[in-house]
Amino acid sequence: MIPTSSTNYVRSVGIPCVALDDVLEITDCIIVNEQRSNIKDLKKLERDTRSFELIYTYYVDQYVAEIYHPELARFKDIHKGKRCFIIGNGPSMRIEDLNTLREHNEICFGFNKIYRIFNQTKWRPNYFCMTDLRVMLESRNELIKNDYGIDAENCFWMDGLYGFLPYGNYIHMITEPFAPNLPRRSPDITKGVYNGCTVVYEFGINIAIYMGFTEIYLVGVDCSWTGKLTDECNHFIKDNFYESEKSKWEGINPPTTDVMLAYEEAEMYSRKSGFRIYNATRGGKLEVFERVNFDELF
Repeated sequence: MIPTSSTNYVRSVGIPCVALDDVLEITDCIIVNEQRSNIKDLKKLERDTRSFELIYTYYVDQYVAEIYHPELARFKDIHKGKRCFIIGNGPSMRIEDLNTLREHNEICFGFNKIYRIFNQTKWRPNYFCMTDLRVMLESRNELIKNDYGIDAENCFWMDGLYGFLPYGNYIHMITEPFAPNLPRRSPDITKGVYNGCTVVYEFGINIAIYMGFTEIYLVGVDCSWTGKLTDECNHFIKDNFYESEKSKWEGINPPTTDVMLAYEEAEMYSRKSGFRIYNATRGGKLEVFERVNFDELF
């Protein structure tokens, strides 16, 4: 038990309470019975590379009855032992790389407005995801109007808009703040996923883990935003934002620091849990994951 504001009470009822540093080397599991925000040095503890598990009993299934999506259980381990590619919309992404993925029948995740590149390639993501309410509202009419060749059963939407589209799956987004600590992990998507300030982490990585992939490759995840979020230099899709949409994004900047914390959590968990996440992006500023050469994967 980690000493917190309840330490004096714990001692008064006769429960042994020892210093955390004295037991870390021999600990398999640490049970935390306090809000994360009240725990001193939590950031250091969550970044510890030793292989102990953190269980937060304070949060155990508080809202499961409201947010539970049991229908998502059908995706559990359906790709166990395989590899997948998570496709970002960063400026380093290439049409040629998408065509290579299609040629080799690789399993891919796509996000947000990547459908605006479909007129230039026959590649389609196996799984398509959105979590940002603004992107969903801007995309709805296009997705309803056009048949983009995406398997409608393999789409995932944030459950803030039930009925957003007449197909797909909804996942609950738990939007609790986390910085400067790491975000909480989302081991069971039927009970929701935690905020990570990027759809790549919230849905892409968490869903891929739930599906059982043992190798997850990021491509086009540059994390090299410059200027305004809507500037074309930040996206490989020429019309990622239509002119009519840009005004809605004024003053909104990418939460770079929080995004990096989310990726750091994913990297730490992967090394402790028997799967790996690699960065196959051509360039960019994301150095959290081990880099690999995209061309050498085929």
